[in-house]
Amino acid sequence: MRLLFKQNIISAFFGYKIYNENKELVYNVKRKLSFGHSLKIHDSNNNEIGAVKGETFTFTPEFEMFENGYYVGSVTKDISFFKPKFLVNFRGWHIKGDVFEWEYEIRTSDDKPIAYLSKAMGLTDTYAITVCNPEDALYVLMIALIIDLEKSSRVTI
Repeated sequence: MRLLFKQNIISAFFGYKIYNENKELVYNVKRKLSFGHSLKIHDSNNNEIGAVKGETFTFTPEFEMFENGYYVGSVTKDISFFKPKFLVNFRGWHIKGDVFEWEYEIRTSDDKPIAYLSKAMGLTDTYAITVCNPEDALYVLMIALIIDLEKSSRVTI
């Protein structure tokens, strides 16, 4: 299963629309006004099915994942040099990123692939996501959103 989301300047403030390979709307992600990051994920029928919430006042960026209102796991940006590293507290998954932070792999604890994320170059962030098992699509989307949130919230000088 392939998913595509493109952030444009207007939608970046309000949220994202996620499409499948047939250009059909699969998920609608809406930003919720709050202190810190908060995203609500809706299916194509506008039912809320998931959420991503950024924790505030943490040493490194930390995000919680929710499915149908229930906590399912978290992702924390780890301090690392050269390659991005995230600590994933969900099903034993882990994330491998390249040095340029354009390509990511999500893998199981025994190193089997779950998904591949690829960022395209442009004025705004565009991600192509390949999910090996369609049942994991919501969780992979949550992780992709967390990676995007973490990258966009960095302070650069």
